Amino acid sequence: MKMGTLVEVGDTDRIFRDPHHEYTRHLINMMPRVENLSRSGLEIESSVAAHS
Repeated sequence: MKMGTLVEVGDTDRIFRDPHHEYTRHLINMMPRVENLSRSGLEIESSVAAHS
């Protein structure tokens, strides 16, 4: 859906495998990919002091 209008309708597998509409292709290309994440991108910094 783009600005309230359906731009592509179909089987989910087909849409992800072969999107026909430019907007659908753009949305799929913007999805984060696991293989594109570095290890440092997965770390979470914390300001909480360690208790001993």
